[in-house]
Amino acid sequence: MESRDYRAVCLEGGDQVGKADATNNLFLGLEKLNINLTPSSFPIYSTPIGASIRLLLKQGCPEEILPLENSLEARMALFALNRLEFMAVLLTEPKYSESFLLFDRSPFSNALTISYGLTSLDSCNENDLMKYINMSLDLDSLMISKLGLGRCVVQLQSKRKSWENVRMEQGDQYEREEVQEKCDAVYEMYKGVVGPGWHQVVTKNEFGWRGKGEIYEDILEIIRATYGEMNNIKNGINQPLGFSEITGTLYPEATFDNAKLEVYQTALKDNNKNEMYESAVILGKQVATSCAKVNISDKEVRSEFRRILINVPETVNILRYFLGDIFVEKLLKGLEI
Repeated sequence: MESRDYRAVCLEGGDQVGKADATNNLFLGLEKLNINLTPSSFPIYSTPIGASIRLLLKQGCPEEILPLENSLEARMALFALNRLEFMAVLLTEPKYSESFLLFDRSPFSNALTISYGLTSLDSCNENDLMKYINMSLDLDSLMISKLGLGRCVVQLQSKRKSWENVRMEQGDQYEREEVQEKCDAVYEMYKGVVGPGWHQVVTKNEFGWRGKGEIYEDILEIIRATYGEMNNIKNGINQPLGFSEITGTLYPEATFDNAKLEVYQTALKDNNKNEMYESAVILGKQVATSCAKVNISDKEVRSEFRRILINVPETVNILRYFLGDIFVEKLLKGLEI
């Protein structure tokens, strides 16, 4: 059952559809309206699990660690675990129910993960696709239901006929034409499952990019139609939930390079992806190595962590491969597995 205590918008879309700009402009606009805000961009690569995701996306890992036939489920499970790191803080801090949650990507971004998985399959019919979509929704079921995420999803779309990598940096495994061209079709299937809470906003048409102000007004109209004016959370308070909050709650006594944290936070703000990725992995590995234990106090989050690690054991293998035996033992001990 969906919770009505939280208000959230999920900004979705393939890569390079202007999502970072749209998210930033929406944040600035809502901030001017004095709405309390908690923005977050997933994956959160600077956590131990997030660092493993980044390394997997960039480097891959040997088939004996992640067999091809289990790769898609394991990837979606890792993304879900990363979001559970976030949920472990959010559900233990009542202040976040008095904040508007602004998500750059969400559980519905598994459309990209599924699209990547399709590139390695000889064939895949609509029933197979729906099986993977339902699998992804089950893995992220706690976050989706607790936050009522199906109420307000905004998929940003490009109407250009072809996709190209226009960034200066080298992309990861998902930033490839064949993956990006499949993801709109997969998103359409998610739209069918989610229903009327799913909205689509065009950011780029055949003439080029639409104006940032136009895109902002389109998204704001959707949010207002869903939640009204939100006058009861207009105190002008920004309540962050990211690396510092997750590390302090889940990974006690962890030590890390504060200068590297500053680099990471600046890169996040400036949307400097190369610098963000590099500093995030360093931070995540430092936290994994130095934390005294793994502490997940919320019972529902603990239960979901346990369920995913037990049902998708490849996740444990991946974490062990990238973060080492000691961190994995701390994680399993903390979850009493």
